[in-house]
Amino acid sequence: MRLPTQDNGIFKKIKQLSKQHPELQVLEMDALPVLTIRALEIDVSRRRVFYGRQEVTLTPKEYALLFLLVANAGKVLTYQKLYEAVWPDDSLGNEINAVSCHIYGLRKNSIGYPQNCLLQSAVCGR
Repeated sequence: MRLPTQDNGIFKKIKQLSKQHPELQVLEMDALPVLTIRALEIDVSRRRVFYGRQEVTLTPKEYALLFLLVANAGKVLTYQKLYEAVWPDDSLGNEINAVSCHIYGLRKNSIGYPQNCLLQSAVCGR
């Protein structure tokens, strides 16, 4: 198991405890990538976002929306598709408002303006 250095102490204890319980299975996991677009970095494995090396606090829905936009960079996504991906179990009939409010939250955190241009435009009815 490969561990980040700051987490070694806790994970060493977990490994020691797991040896006392042979019924437990140790799984190896590769670290997920860090997505980078200009000044924006998304640490996928830790669900943390950095903009200009400063951590940005996002709500879970803002994070999901941002991740979806980055994963589909260069593609046009409709409000409906964004809503279905981020709110799969909720159908309140106000998709445009929900998506718009969360995009506003991302822009407010400077993720979309102007240097990064990740959130270039939002067109109603598209």
